[in-house]
Amino acid sequence: MVDPRDTRLADLLVNYSIGLKKGENVYLLTDSVDTLPLFLEVYKKIIQDGGNPFSHILLDPHVSYEALDYTFMKHASEEQLKQLSELKLKEMQAMHAYIRIGGPANKYDLAGIDQERIALRKRTTKPILDERLRKKWAVTRYPTSSMAQTANMSTEDFATFFYNACLIDWSEQEKIQEKLRKILEKGKVMRILGEDTDLHIGIESRKFKKCIAKCQFNPDLGRFEGANIPDGEIYTGPIEDFTHGYIKYTYPYTEGVKK
Repeated sequence: MVDPRDTRLADLLVNYSIGLKKGENVYLLTDSVDTLPLFLEVYKKIIQDGGNPFSHILLDPHVSYEALDYTFMKHASEEQLKQLSELKLKEMQAMHAYIRIGGPANKYDLAGIDQERIALRKRTTKPILDERLRKKWAVTRYPTSSMAQTANMSTEDFATFFYNACLIDWSEQEKIQEKLRKILEKGKVMRILGEDTDLHIGIESRKFKKCIAKCQFNPDLGRFEGANIPDGEIYTGPIEDFTHGYIKYTYPYTEGVKK
């Protein structure tokens, strides 16, 4: 049976986040069969709303670093790592939007791969990534068992936590964030206090951006600023030569590969 929460999330991604228009081509990517319930709902929603889905499942190291797989990164020669797929570049050029659903079976799958090999592949595929960023785009996750384990939660509890963060009234959330944004832009210094934490961040004259689960075009950058679902932060760049103090991080930073 289809989880109605997947249907609602698919509608959010297709209609709200990327604002699909009839006839548009959508590059739809996932990195795990565990995400297929949501993947299929998004695939169906694109079709129902008159779009053209171009589905990509699992191994696709030619797209960008977002789809690197262990087999390719382990066994590819240096020549293969340096090879840019002109076919993939042309395909991305033909797209109007991009949706990725993350949920790897093992988020540490590339942990044993030489970082220089990964960096080389990222540089090689950068033209495809740059092309993708010129499209409307949205990225989300799926509450897989591996993600629940990382959060030290049961799969069911993690799924509830995940959907509750995604399936909110984003129009109402935008109003809340706009009030906060105006308050922040009036400030000069932001102070963060906590356990072993006293950090002063200069923000005078800085502009703050809202993240409201909707892809938005930034004319200053000449590209889209996409939607990361769940979303909701308000961010800025601090004054570079002012920030000072100390901070204690209480949660470990984890990634699929070491930085």
